Amino acid sequence: MVGSDGSAADSAPAGSWAPKTIIVSHAFTDFDGFAAMVAAQLLDPTATLVLPRSLGRDLRHFLALHKDRFVAVDRGDVDPAAVERVVIVDVRRASRLRESLPEALLERVVAADAGLDVE
Repeated sequence: MVGSDGSAADSAPAGSWAPKTIIVSHAFTDFDGFAAMVAAQLLDPTATLVLPRSLGRDLRHFLALHKDRFVAVDRGDVDPAAVERVVIVDVRRASRLRESLPEALLERVVAADAGLDVE
Protein backbone atom coordinates (compact mmCIF):
# COMPACT_ATOMS: atom_id res chain seq x y z
CA MET A 1 0.00 0.00 0.00
CA VAL A 2 1.07 3.59 -0.37
CA GLY A 3 2.41 4.89 2.95
CA SER A 4 1.58 8.17 4.66
CA ASP A 5 4.72 9.79 3.24
CA GLY A 6 3.89 8.72 -0.33
CA SER A 7 6.39 5.89 -0.40
CA ALA A 8 5.42 2.28 -0.75
CA ALA A 9 4.16 1.25 2.67
CA ASP A 10 5.99 -1.24 4.81
CA SER A 11 2.81 -2.78 6.23
CA ALA A 12 3.25 -6.28 4.80
CA PRO A 13 6.02 -8.63 5.89
CA ALA A 14 8.79 -8.95 3.31
CA GLY A 15 7.88 -11.28 0.48
CA SER A 16 4.30 -11.72 1.69
CA TRP A 17 2.49 -10.22 -1.31
CA ALA A 18 2.02 -12.89 -3.99
CA PRO A 19 0.63 -11.27 -7.15
CA LYS A 20 0.69 -13.21 -10.43
CA THR A 21 1.16 -10.05 -12.49
CA ILE A 22 3.12 -6.98 -11.44
CA ILE A 23 3.54 -3.61 -13.10
CA VAL A 24 6.80 -1.73 -12.56
CA SER A 25 8.55 1.40 -13.76
CA HIS A 26 12.03 2.83 -13.25
CA ALA A 27 13.82 3.88 -10.06
CA PHE A 28 12.88 7.39 -8.94
CA THR A 29 9.51 6.86 -10.60
CA ASP A 30 7.98 10.13 -11.75
CA PHE A 31 4.45 11.06 -12.85
CA ASP A 32 5.03 9.66 -16.36
CA GLY A 33 6.03 6.30 -14.97
CA PHE A 34 3.26 6.19 -12.37
CA ALA A 35 0.59 7.26 -14.89
CA ALA A 36 1.76 4.52 -17.25
CA MET A 37 1.56 2.01 -14.38
CA VAL A 38 -2.01 3.06 -13.56
CA ALA A 39 -2.98 2.91 -17.26
CA ALA A 40 -1.52 -0.60 -17.56
CA GLN A 41 -3.50 -1.64 -14.51
CA LEU A 42 -6.69 -0.47 -16.25
CA LEU A 43 -5.92 -3.11 -18.90
CA ASP A 44 -5.37 -5.78 -16.22
CA PRO A 45 -7.12 -4.88 -12.95
CA THR A 46 -5.71 -8.01 -11.29
CA ALA A 47 -2.14 -6.72 -11.70
CA THR A 48 -0.34 -5.16 -8.74
CA LEU A 49 1.54 -1.86 -8.93
CA VAL A 50 5.02 -2.33 -7.48
CA LEU A 51 6.91 0.81 -6.50
CA PRO A 52 10.66 1.15 -6.08
CA ARG A 53 11.90 2.43 -2.74
CA SER A 54 12.89 5.72 -4.39
CA LEU A 55 10.19 7.87 -5.94
CA GLY A 56 10.48 11.26 -7.58
CA ARG A 57 9.86 14.03 -5.04
CA ASP A 58 6.69 15.37 -6.67
CA LEU A 59 5.17 11.91 -7.02
CA ARG A 60 6.06 11.09 -3.41
CA HIS A 61 4.19 14.23 -2.26
CA PHE A 62 1.22 13.43 -4.52
CA LEU A 63 0.94 9.90 -3.19
CA ALA A 64 1.16 11.16 0.39
CA LEU A 65 -1.92 13.32 -0.30
CA HIS A 66 -3.81 10.65 -2.25
CA LYS A 67 -2.65 7.43 -0.57
CA ASP A 68 -6.22 6.16 -0.24
CA ARG A 69 -6.76 6.18 -4.02
CA PHE A 70 -4.04 3.72 -5.03
CA VAL A 71 -2.98 0.25 -3.99
CA ALA A 72 0.73 -0.14 -4.58
CA VAL A 73 3.31 -2.25 -2.78
CA ASP A 74 7.03 -2.01 -2.21
CA ARG A 75 9.09 -4.40 -4.31
CA GLY A 76 10.45 -5.97 -1.11
CA ASP A 77 6.94 -7.05 -0.14
CA VAL A 78 6.49 -9.12 -3.32
CA ASP A 79 7.27 -12.83 -3.37
CA PRO A 80 9.21 -13.16 -6.67
CA ALA A 81 8.42 -16.89 -6.90
CA ALA A 82 4.70 -16.09 -7.19
CA VAL A 83 5.12 -13.64 -10.07
CA GLU A 84 4.27 -15.10 -13.48
CA ARG A 85 4.12 -11.91 -15.57
CA VAL A 86 5.91 -8.57 -15.41
CA VAL A 87 4.70 -5.49 -17.25
CA ILE A 88 7.32 -2.75 -17.54
CA VAL A 89 6.33 0.82 -18.36
CA ASP A 90 8.26 4.03 -19.05
CA VAL A 91 11.65 2.28 -19.16
CA ARG A 92 14.10 2.09 -22.06
CA ARG A 93 17.09 0.46 -20.35
CA ALA A 94 16.96 -2.56 -18.08
CA SER A 95 19.62 -0.94 -15.87
CA ARG A 96 16.97 1.56 -14.73
CA LEU A 97 15.02 -1.34 -13.22
CA ARG A 98 17.61 -2.39 -10.64
CA GLU A 99 15.69 -0.85 -7.77
CA SER A 100 12.24 -1.76 -9.11
CA LEU A 101 12.63 -5.36 -10.19
CA PRO A 102 14.74 -8.31 -9.06
CA GLU A 103 16.91 -9.37 -12.02
CA ALA A 104 15.49 -12.91 -11.90
CA LEU A 105 12.11 -11.52 -12.95
CA LEU A 106 13.40 -10.01 -16.21
CA GLU A 107 12.74 -13.35 -17.92
CA ARG A 108 9.05 -13.02 -17.03
CA VAL A 109 8.53 -9.73 -18.85
CA VAL A 110 5.49 -9.92 -21.12
CA ALA A 111 5.12 -6.28 -22.09
CA ALA A 112 7.29 -3.19 -22.14
CA ASP A 113 5.98 0.10 -23.47
CA ALA A 114 9.15 1.90 -24.51
CA GLY A 115 11.19 -0.64 -26.46
CA LEU A 116 13.11 -2.08 -23.52
CA ASP A 117 16.79 -2.60 -24.28
CA VAL A 118 18.03 -5.48 -22.10
CA GLU A 119 21.70 -4.42 -22.50
